[in-house]
Amino acid sequence: GGGDAAAIAALAAAAGAGGAGQLIDLETGKNETVESDCSEAALLEMFPDLVLPRNTAAEDFAAANAPFAGASAGTVPDNASSADLAAAVCQLHEERVKVYRAYDGAFRYLLKSQSGGAKAVARTYPAIVAKATARFQQLSTCARLLASTLEDRASRAVGGEGEDELKEAARLIRKVQGLEQARLQLVAMHHIEQSQLHASPGVGGGSEAKVARVKQQLDAAAEEIEDMVSELRYAAAELRECGS
Repeated sequence: GGGDAAAIAALAAAAGAGGAGQLIDLETGKNETVESDCSEAALLEMFPDLVLPRNTAAEDFAAANAPFAGASAGTVPDNASSADLAAAVCQLHEERVKVYRAYDGAFRYLLKSQSGGAKAVARTYPAIVAKATARFQQLSTCARLLASTLEDRASRAVGGEGEDELKEAARLIRKVQGLEQARLQLVAMHHIEQSQLHASPGVGGGSEAKVARVKQQLDAAAEEIEDMVSELRYAAAELRECGS
């Protein structure tokens, strides 16, 4: 959706924050090399949650045909209970938290490790953004599929038992999705501000304040998401009680 596009655009902007692109040695005309421990392969080994998995437990559960990694449609097994569908989104949230940690960890390693710095960020960060984008798109596709399924079931249960519980679970999933998109943009902003501060410390007289302000916004967003996921767990329990 539009929120995903905005979040991905923010990631692309973050990729450009360190002067993304190939660095050419003007004397030799050759690409400058990056320290081996700051290469894409090394970072993916250090932060494996950035790697797009063939399947996860939640995806195996949620879709018969694994329609992820960029696909836009899929199917949910008819015999999957609505309570399990809502619970699967909570599993997806836990997976997303791991990806966030890996994405931020890879960025910080590129920026601040002994062999890192502006050149390492410029050379390798765009590849890390691409990996993170693929993971977030995959998880978002799965969550939207689960929400749509619950909404369809609610429409078929109009006036019947479980209608309200189905609507509430779907509403919470959509709410979490919106909050996650906003958090992703904040993460990208946080990386941009940190890159600019690292490149020009003390210039602009407020860079450290900007980094701190965005971090505060990030922490608030994460807390709000955790609250919504807690509500979703409660909604899943309600669905289980009413046999949905």
